[in-house]
Amino acid sequence: MRKSTRSIRFRVLALFLVPLITLTALWGFAANETFGAAVDQRNWEKHEGTLGERLQRMFRETAQERLESVMFAGAAGAAAGAGPAAGNGRATMDAQRRRTDAIVAETSALFRRDDVLSLFPTSGSRIYIDDTFQRFARLGEIRQAIDSGGASRFKVMEEFNALSDSLFRLTTFMSMRDKVTLYRPAAAMITFERSMEMAGRQASILGAVMASGGRMTEAERRLFQSMAANRRFLLDEAYGQMVDFKLREAYAPAFGSPARARLDALENQVVASRSARLAVDPRLWQQNLLAMAQAGFKGSRHGEAAINDEAANTNRSIYIRLGLAGGLGLVLLLLSVFLMVRFGRGLSRELGGVQTEATELADRRLPRVVDRLRRGEEVDVDAEAPPLRHGSTTEVARLAQAFSSVQRTAIGAAVGQAELRKAVGDIFLKLARRNQSLLHRQLAMLDELEHRAAPDDLDDLFKLDHLTTRMRRHAESLIILSGAAPGRGWRNPVAMIDVLRGAAGEVEDYKRVKVRNDSREGLVGGAVADVIHLLAELLENATSFSPPNTEVVVRAETVGTGFAVEIEDRGLGMSEAKLAECNERLENPPEFDVADTDQLGLFVVARLAARHDIKVVLRPSPYGGILAIVLLPHSVVVPEGDFAAYDGSEQPASVQRERAGLSDSGSWQTVPPRVPEELGHRAGDTAPRLGLSDSGSWQTVPPRAPEPPGPRAEDTAPHPGPSDSGSWQTTPPGGRSTGGGPSRPGAHRRPEPEPKPESGPPAPPRPTHAGLPVRTRQANLAPQLRRKGKAAPPPPAAPGTEVVRSPEEARSLMASMQEGWLRGRETPTDRNGNRGT
Repeated sequence: MRKSTRSIRFRVLALFLVPLITLTALWGFAANETFGAAVDQRNWEKHEGTLGERLQRMFRETAQERLESVMFAGAAGAAAGAGPAAGNGRATMDAQRRRTDAIVAETSALFRRDDVLSLFPTSGSRIYIDDTFQRFARLGEIRQAIDSGGASRFKVMEEFNALSDSLFRLTTFMSMRDKVTLYRPAAAMITFERSMEMAGRQASILGAVMASGGRMTEAERRLFQSMAANRRFLLDEAYGQMVDFKLREAYAPAFGSPARARLDALENQVVASRSARLAVDPRLWQQNLLAMAQAGFKGSRHGEAAINDEAANTNRSIYIRLGLAGGLGLVLLLLSVFLMVRFGRGLSRELGGVQTEATELADRRLPRVVDRLRRGEEVDVDAEAPPLRHGSTTEVARLAQAFSSVQRTAIGAAVGQAELRKAVGDIFLKLARRNQSLLHRQLAMLDELEHRAAPDDLDDLFKLDHLTTRMRRHAESLIILSGAAPGRGWRNPVAMIDVLRGAAGEVEDYKRVKVRNDSREGLVGGAVADVIHLLAELLENATSFSPPNTEVVVRAETVGTGFAVEIEDRGLGMSEAKLAECNERLENPPEFDVADTDQLGLFVVARLAARHDIKVVLRPSPYGGILAIVLLPHSVVVPEGDFAAYDGSEQPASVQRERAGLSDSGSWQTVPPRVPEELGHRAGDTAPRLGLSDSGSWQTVPPRAPEPPGPRAEDTAPHPGPSDSGSWQTTPPGGRSTGGGPSRPGAHRRPEPEPKPESGPPAPPRPTHAGLPVRTRQANLAPQLRRKGKAAPPPPAAPGTEVVRSPEEARSLMASMQEGWLRGRETPTDRNGNRGT
């Protein structure tokens, strides 16, 4: 199962994504905390002054109502309240109650607002608010008890002191919300206010004693003494908490005022007195208390200003942190993202460049080099394998160097393989050329043996001739695989029927091949050898891979795009995949690989088809075998009208061999094999041959009489052999054809040449189909060097002796007579009956 892959961009992104997410989370957390603190501080600044002012007013109004209520409760009896003094005290107390209710209602409404409650987000912070206003909600019950006379002055004082304590707790909690630098002066100021609260409670006791007739009980004295000690302790504690010089300087008038000294003296008098009668005047206490309270109020105003300045500095630092954590942090975060993306893109670009050049090497450069090597071109490894561009990263640069070494090695290996294939091809070519030369010589020797052999030995010689011709085709296959041309060829076009029969004559099991062709087109001489070889390879496959009792049918006809030849066998066929593979090889011939030797014939067919732009397609046959379709283009086909201009004397040698065994119907006859021979007719044939009559059917030709030994005119022509350039020359019609096949030429009657003029030089030979001049053998040779093919006359018979001939001798005699007649018709004579040369 193929593992999933990821791009380098994805890898780099994943590498940078983890720290980026972490950095973003930290920035978000810091920005959120700083922003939240800034927002809370802004809201607190907005409401702090109002809340503090409301609570201070509640302190004052509650303390004043406590004084009025205690004095009212301390009046002598309920009936005493009906007097004018009680009436005045009642009116004063009711007016104070209304002022207290007003400030409590305003403060309670302020603390119930959502924007104020947001300053106390937790339930623990709201406990002090709920406790304070719940106690003030019970203020009506305390007043009702005072009005009904059911509450003593001590009870009244205790209830109002509890209200004051709840306000102090709330104020202390609110001061703790600020920073330490703000809490310390606020705590000192609150401690000073608590000392003033103790003095106010002392004033309430003195007022109650005065209202009750000026007599102080022992319990009231001890309570007053306790409050005096607390007042002095809180005052000293407040002074000690004022570590800030400015705050202590602001409260200096209160701590060093004469009113403080007088209050201390009055406290001492009350505590030291053993008389029930009050030793001091409460109004004097109230006056000194108010003086000291006013001095403390001025100090608190200066303290609040100092606290506000410190709070402004704190808020400024919060806003600076917000700017650094929010704005500058965001800038740094974006800068980090930019640098990460840039570095990631740089690394990805470097690796992508290496990948692109490696892909270019694998998909374009190396195949282009291989194609050039196939065409035999020289390849410069340094020019075709330039070093890859090195990146700025060390590892990427090393990777580029490694790929540069790889591409040099790959191209060098391709060049080496091409040189090796070329060397192997040269070896094949040289061996094939040697074999071809030897086989040509062997065919020439076989031809001589066939002319001198007895009729009983002709069958074996014919088989040997056939086998030698097949060996020659295999040698030519090696030449084709090595990239060279076989060397055989024809000057003039050859009839298509002769080409088809020549191809059939080159296969081993030629008797099973049935040719069906009614066309009269021809094939250009330059393509005859290759087409015969191509068709012979296909016919060899068809006969080899089909049952021996079946026929291989060859059909040929002219089609719109050229000339089509169909070769159909009735064998086992091939699978669709194998058929598709073979058709692909035929359409696009691959480079020959010495390791792939299973289908050499397919390589040969593909090479030959590509050489002449011939299309070869394999298809399944309805009979179960293979139908091979060979489409010859118009460029190699000679139309019937143009082909009729040629004498048709040049035929493949295998056509002659084939005609020795074909009947009128085109099937192979089991007649005695005839002697292979060249184009034209020779004396000395002792086997019967088949000739083509005027009607176009094959006729049996009687054997010719044996010729006496000696040189013959036909034997004077040179046998085929390599020329000076190393290519194989074509044997002219008078000699043995080297055309594709083991069969020998038949007795096809040549058209009679046109009569020559009585005087003057002979007419020049007709040019080839391509307009090139035709070389006439021995035309420019000195007369002394020309060999005469005069045969020695047979010895005369004894007089009176009757010559008794055997059937074989009679057959040879008739054949010789017919050949003489044909040769006489073909040789021109002058007016005197002299035979021309």
